[in-house]
Formats: sequence, structure tokens, C-alpha cells
Amino acid sequence: MNPFIAVVSVDEQALSRINIGDFDQQTLMESLVAELNCVSIFQAEEFMFNDIQKWPGVSTSADGSVEAIDVSRAYDFTDEESIVKELGGSVDFRWIPRTVYNFEMRELEVAGTISTAHLPSSLRIFDVRRNRLIGSFDMNSLPEEIENVSIGHNDLSGNLELRANVPKLKRLLADHNSFTGSLDFTKLPQNIQSLSLCYNKFSGTINIEHIPCSLQYLGIVGNDIRQKQLVVCAHIDNVEFMYDRHKIERAIDGEGNPVGVKEDIFSDALFFG
Repeated sequence: MNPFIAVVSVDEQALSRINIGDFDQQTLMESLVAELNCVSIFQAEEFMFNDIQKWPGVSTSADGSVEAIDVSRAYDFTDEESIVKELGGSVDFRWIPRTVYNFEMRELEVAGTISTAHLPSSLRIFDVRRNRLIGSFDMNSLPEEIENVSIGHNDLSGNLELRANVPKLKRLLADHNSFTGSLDFTKLPQNIQSLSLCYNKFSGTINIEHIPCSLQYLGIVGNDIRQKQLVVCAHIDNVEFMYDRHKIERAIDGEGNPVGVKEDIFSDALFFG
């Protein structure tokens, strides 16, 4: 265990030059959680961290490498009083160890930005919904192995590149943010199953004629998407489609024939919980 953390105080430019591989996993993990208000759940006493193998919400391999981090779950292991008092703080995701494939830090009200280019290449699950994260989210720099991205209920902004090359992506929940620009559904990841873009600031018109057959849920309600006609895919009956009826007058197929669309009933627990 390390009594002090020497690396978390470096400035932004210095941190960008740091090679994460130069640090042992204990140091990386301590740096990752150092600015969380709940940091005490990882410490035996103030400024004295437990070994990471003993941290709640952290799973390690036989050789001691960190494989999964669920700080949200760590909160569940503490009493109610500490949950109320210890929300907040900040986090720099660049300290996530390279061996991690599952990262979850939900509902902690933590501040920070997300540099997707610095996420571990082996990362499959990235769930940081319901925090206070700001800045852009670069889909093009996501790890190739990524399958599940949950960034809803933050204040992320800028464009969201849905044509990014993330072939294994199955779930993208980006609802309740401040993303802007138009939505291009012409080349979605071929394995995508759930795509929630609700309650952002997207605008313009859309075309969902060529969405992949794998897509089961698509949510765009709460944006400024307005058009008289929406061209839909041939398998639209298999898609739960959440949209603003008063902004899209009717749906048609590729030949211009009217099509009935199965509407989804909003379920916060199912898609955004």
C-alpha cells in the first residue's frame, strides 16, 4: 500500500506525456480514485490505501492485474449514510489500468472529461451514466473490443459520430446529454442492438431505411428532428422506435408506401436505469 500519491497532481500537459505502462497497478488505481469523494472506502486510514485486491468493486486476475472495476457496486457495500455524504469529486479515466475490460462508475455525480483514445484497448464495457461529465465524446477513438457504452445523464456535447468503426458495439446509451448536429444512421455498427439518443440537441432530418437488422431499440425523442416523411427499413416491425409523433408526420418504405411503426413506451428502468 502506498501512503502518498505523487502522480495525481501533475498538470494536463504532463499527464498527456505520461506512459501509463510505467506505473504499477496499485499506483494507477490510487490515482484513478484519489479525487473521488468516496475515496475512503478504498483506504485503511487517511492517505493509506488498502491493497487493490481488497478494494470493494474491484476484480483482479490470478497475477493481480485489475480486470473489472465497479465503483458503483462499491457504494452498495457501504452503509446508507456514507452513500449520501460521499457523492461527487472528479475522475481522470486515463488512469484506468490497461488490463481492465469492464469499467463501471455510475451515479456518483463525479466531474471529468472522457478521452476515448486513452481507454484500455481491451475494454468491452464502459458505463459512466448519471455523473457530471462534460466535453466531447470521440466515437472514432473507442477501443476496438468495446461492446457496451453507457454515457447517459451527463452533459457531454459536440457531434456524435455514429459511423465510427466500432464493429463489436452492441449498446450505445447516450441519452440526456447536450450532443448536437445531425444524425446519420446509414452506416451504424453491424452488431448494434440498442441505440438511445433521446433528450439531446440533435436537429435536422433522419433516414432509417438502412439500419442493421440487429437493431432492436432506437430512441430519438426529445431532439429537434422534424420532417413530414420518414423512410424506414423493411424490418421496422422488429424495432422498438421511440420518437416524437408531432415532429414526424408519417413513415414510408423505400418505395413511398405508408408504413405503421411500432412505438416504444418510455422505460427509464429498462434503457436508462
